[in-house]
Amino acid sequence: MALTKRSTGGERPAAVRWWYAAALLLAALTAGLELAHVLGWAHLAEIYALLPNSLSVGHGTIGLVTCVGAIVATAALVWLVRRNRRLAAPTATAFALQVIALTSLLALIVPVDVRLRALPPGTAPPDLAVLRDRWEYTHGAGFVLFAVAFALLLVALMRAVDPGLGAAGHRAEQHRGNSDPLS
Repeated sequence: MALTKRSTGGERPAAVRWWYAAALLLAALTAGLELAHVLGWAHLAEIYALLPNSLSVGHGTIGLVTCVGAIVATAALVWLVRRNRRLAAPTATAFALQVIALTSLLALIVPVDVRLRALPPGTAPPDLAVLRDRWEYTHGAGFVLFAVAFALLLVALMRAVDPGLGAAGHRAEQHRGNSDPLS
């Protein structure tokens, strides 16, 4: 399905373009928020010691909105491109990875946040190291899942824009009999 005219499968190219743009943006924002957690690992001991019950109030709200938004946008894409195997496979896989990331967030991170917020200011639970590791490793996994989902959405968008792109990301007919991959 080229995104320049209506395809035989019934997809609306303008809608697909906008949904890919939204899905890519929200997946990138979510991956960026998760990466911020990963980059902050070096200073977590000091941060948790000072503010264990106020760490992710704003960050968590923004992250949850971008995560759910990415899932909704990608779900819309899965529906729009469902008849096109070249687009449906990477888009559906990206959707599945995003759902896994959200599920792990809800199952592993939210309970830690709720427990830490219930503590009086300046106090930490005795198992803080275990909770901190669970919280941070889950954010690290969320980053990887959303980064891979972003890459898959980008692959699908590239295929949608130029249906002649092969699996290696180049136009096959341009390289027949030519050993220079840049021509």
